[in-house]
Amino acid sequence: MPKKAKLWFEGEKEPVRQVQRPAPLKINVRIQSGIPINVSDEGDSLVARAELPGFSKEDIRVKVSDRMLEVVVRKVKREITQGTGSYREESSSGEVRRTLSLPVEIDTKRTRSSFKDGVLEIVMPKAR
Repeated sequence: MPKKAKLWFEGEKEPVRQVQRPAPLKINVRIQSGIPINVSDEGDSLVARAELPGFSKEDIRVKVSDRMLEVVVRKVKREITQGTGSYREESSSGEVRRTLSLPVEIDTKRTRSSFKDGVLEIVMPKAR
């Protein structure tokens, strides 16, 4: 238990008690809806890139229609094996979905995607 400090103020006959309180807990939380996706026009194609650290290729689903891009990321919570010594488990599970309107029609048959080092890249050739 913290000790109480006695403080004297000018004109006071009795000490004023000051209780020490713990410093407030500071938590930095970044709230963002969906998945941040950068889309650039590279001439004959639109290229979308999303940083998805901590996910595997199997966790990601991409759907491209004529003028729409949808990225769905699903994370399944791992099971904790008894006796592993886990003190606290804060990993989450669930699904995050992001849908974007595209400025031009896309040739969906020639669209391709890749996932490497936590970065999803979707190359979407423009329709002719």
